[in-house]
Amino acid sequence: MVATGATQINEKMKQYTTPSERFYARCGKTIEKIKNHHTLAQCKHATHEIPTTSIDIKKEEDDSENVKPNFVEPTMLNEIRSRTFSHWSIAHPSKTQMIEAGFFYTNVNDRVLCIHCNLICQQWAEEDEPEEVHKLLSPNCCYFTRYLKLTRPIVNDQSLSIINTSGIVLTSACHGEYIELQKREATFSTWPKDQQSPSIHDFIQAGFYYTGLKTIVTCFFCNGSLQNWSSQDRPHIEHARWFPHCNFIRQFCGNDLYQRIQQTKQVKKQTETTGGTKLQTLDENTLSKMVASRLDTQIAQRLSNQFKVSIIKRAYEDQLRLKLDDFATPNDLFVACLILQKQIENINGNKDKIVIPTEKLKQIKQKENQTIENDRKCEYETEVKLKASEINICVLCREEEKQLACIPCGHLCTCTKCSQELQLCPICKGKIQAFVKVYV
Repeated sequence: MVATGATQINEKMKQYTTPSERFYARCGKTIEKIKNHHTLAQCKHATHEIPTTSIDIKKEEDDSENVKPNFVEPTMLNEIRSRTFSHWSIAHPSKTQMIEAGFFYTNVNDRVLCIHCNLICQQWAEEDEPEEVHKLLSPNCCYFTRYLKLTRPIVNDQSLSIINTSGIVLTSACHGEYIELQKREATFSTWPKDQQSPSIHDFIQAGFYYTGLKTIVTCFFCNGSLQNWSSQDRPHIEHARWFPHCNFIRQFCGNDLYQRIQQTKQVKKQTETTGGTKLQTLDENTLSKMVASRLDTQIAQRLSNQFKVSIIKRAYEDQLRLKLDDFATPNDLFVACLILQKQIENINGNKDKIVIPTEKLKQIKQKENQTIENDRKCEYETEVKLKASEINICVLCREEEKQLACIPCGHLCTCTKCSQELQLCPICKGKIQAFVKVYV
């Protein structure tokens, strides 16, 4: 019998052809009920902010069609959100669904996170709808709510501008002693003479000074280091390609050349991926060196005022190991650090804080069913008590409690006050010879 029921359910689900249809067939009623519940709750909460003067009320009515949300997420942030899903490999839910739902990818399995409400979800089912799950589990998240009188978004234009370093400030260079060309040139006095490499003039123009070790040169501004040069290499192009966050080389190249270098790098990466070529993997020694050089950059040092060095290091490791590329912008690094920090703060070793959408929706549905059952039970008990109280009310005045039974018929039907002038039983119309007081 159980097997038959299961078969009927499966047959019923077959009529829904898309994951979205199956999701709503399974959870639609629960979602709508909880949405209505939250809408009512938000309306009650909003009554505290309704204007008290007639002028304010009229103005609000006039402007009701042009109301703008207090929270506007920066366009830059949504672009960064999209880039976090660059290697999302799951078809359903798709990365487009995740992006539209306001989630960021954490680089851990299929775990995603909202940096505004700290909702962390993992182990998605094919039929799950990320946007509905987000709204359902975090209805007050500022990504969805319209009015945010008491909510401040965790990331906005101001927080992103903290690391928006578009200008060159030479006093903030990592190696201020090599700002001058002559001092950088002096370091090349011990450069290997038999080395087939670019000219020393090209090195120093690109911001490099010689470290004295093998063919390793280092940028005086961002502290990025490169080695193993050939005569065909152009230092300023390699500098911009490997260390795109260095503001010195960005200004030196100019915006047009800088953008072409980054686009060429991206095209090459895409060609390797789509052409079936296996991408290069980094061994731990190389990865460690690349991360160490980036931790010495100006942007990493600036972020160390907001995040632990271990978080910045982990962000670089994940980016280079998984995507084999640098962060597109300093703000991408900032958000990557923020995602890591929020996971540490909110999970804190407790895996139960990671929501599995299917299981959570099942729990909500069970809780809702239990609430409905309790409400029905309460209504039944109330109805029984009401009927019991109606049975004990005097049939004549319908106010006082029945206290007297008629003799000889025995019908309990009247109170003491109404019995004084009563001669016939109100129920059977028999003649009353006496009354007997009954205690119920």
